[in-house]
Amino acid sequence: MESEIRIPFCTPPVSTVSEPDTDTQNNKEWLSATLRVPAGETTSGGTSKPPLIIICHGIGAHKNHPALLPALANLLPVASLRFDFRGCGNSSGAVLRMIDYLRCVDDLALVVGWATTRFQIEAIAGHSMGSLVVLLHSLRFPHVTPRLINISGRFHMKTGLLAKIVRDKIVTSDVLNSVISTMASSPLADSTIHQEECKESLNSTSFEVTVNGWRGGATDIDGSKIKGRRVAYSVCLPDAIHLWETLDSMITTAKDHLPVTLQTLTVHGEDDEIVPSADAYGFSQMLPGNTLVLIKHGNHNLTSESDGGIKHMDLASDAIITWLRDHGAFAAAPIVAASNL
Repeated sequence: MESEIRIPFCTPPVSTVSEPDTDTQNNKEWLSATLRVPAGETTSGGTSKPPLIIICHGIGAHKNHPALLPALANLLPVASLRFDFRGCGNSSGAVLRMIDYLRCVDDLALVVGWATTRFQIEAIAGHSMGSLVVLLHSLRFPHVTPRLINISGRFHMKTGLLAKIVRDKIVTSDVLNSVISTMASSPLADSTIHQEECKESLNSTSFEVTVNGWRGGATDIDGSKIKGRRVAYSVCLPDAIHLWETLDSMITTAKDHLPVTLQTLTVHGEDDEIVPSADAYGFSQMLPGNTLVLIKHGNHNLTSESDGGIKHMDLASDAIITWLRDHGAFAAAPIVAASNL
């Protein structure tokens, strides 16, 4: 059984971009979520909270894309909650940008706050950008969940994303090299200098680029799909590079700040065309108690099939569920019926 939920921000977050999907008149923002409870389960009469798995999507995606996310939710023997980050799907807010990692951490914190009053969070899973959001959230709130699941996550942020913006023709390699050179020679390159001052200095060389973001996954009141659209936004390259460098530092030192009891799983397609499978080995070495599962010939969204005709998303889901079961995630009690929430 699935129920659609809207989780509001009690205090509206600061938004730098106006978007028609935000109720600006009433200053409200919200996250759209789908709570799934396995068929046949009923509310327990006990006092223990039922187990829950939270599932996070990546950039340019939503709670039902890639198809792995609802497929995993459908196969889980316990309740799951998948949601749209702000600017995605049916959630409010400006389009999700490639620099909005910390905004997404705030979104996940809101979802976790809603969930913890009703469930025992047994694991949080994230795909692509969502996997790093899950990690950053755990660094901020290290004891929210005993298990993290990283699917197709990027380990080398700066190197990988610089290559991506050139590959996607967001910026030319010549312009990018000019940005990096200017940043290196700028007296404001010192990290102790306020970021806004650095931005003001470097903006004189026009290092703003336009990115065509994607907003999809929304549905109308009657449940029909609303056609997705491109939404252009600007990114200051020096700001982005500073952020990616900061994220690199946080990732590589994360093990020092995460609980030693944390259980982690990394699932990655061997033929991932977006994030090299080598990044999976980086996470495997850095995350505490990590189990690494590589899907042979799997792509980034795990939409392809094995030589035997088995869908890679099914192989990934099976690996995740087996790992969760082996690590005690389903040992908690009863499932609550969605109608009682």
